[in-house]
Amino acid sequence: MNTYRDIFKWGDKRETPIDLGTQKIIIDSFGFTESDLQQKHLIGNSPVKIDIKSKIDQKIIDQFKHIVGEENVKIDDYSRA
Repeated sequence: MNTYRDIFKWGDKRETPIDLGTQKIIIDSFGFTESDLQQKHLIGNSPVKIDIKSKIDQKIIDQFKHIVGEENVKIDDYSRA
């Protein structure tokens, strides 16, 4: 699946948990709770979806495909992002 996480390289996909010592420092320093540390925020696993259609004229896209080869011109949402 082509996700925003793939594009922006958000974190390690293995989701290594934070060690207990670091968790304690975060809780003590910032007033978080253990439950706060269990919640995931903006993990980026949603597929890339762009609601705005490309404004490049199909004629120009076809010219690019002719010049560099169709396999080198991508206009899907993931490639555009």
